[in-house]
Amino acid sequence: MANQLGSFTIENKTKGTITFVTGQHIASGHPTDTLTVSSLAAGDTTGKQAFETDTHSRDLWEVSFVNSDGELRTGHKFCGYEESDGNANVIILLQDDDFTIMPPVSSSCPDASYDQTAVDSRSKAERSP
Repeated sequence: MANQLGSFTIENKTKGTITFVTGQHIASGHPTDTLTVSSLAAGDTTGKQAFETDTHSRDLWEVSFVNSDGELRTGHKFCGYEESDGNANVIILLQDDDFTIMPPVSSSCPDASYDQTAVDSRSKAERSP
């Protein structure tokens, strides 16, 4: 097994500002790498979060955020980080209805459905980070 290093960012492609944004990379035998930001305006991208994996890991990506309508969106998707992607950045595109994992070289994993949508009953002011 060859050890692989990389990074990931989260890009907001929804219709508005999202809050409580979290992305995680999970690979067997490696620590979970988590990227969290309190809010992310439409069209903005987070800074990079480093992660470690290996060529034979099943890479699991998890996301969660509260959209501009106060709905909690969560999802997960297996998408491999291949040897050809080595040391480069993966982009997680958060869209209104689904999300996409975009490795730098290997095939992307589009149309990942959100697992859950729940309405946050707090007022918009109370939801602000």
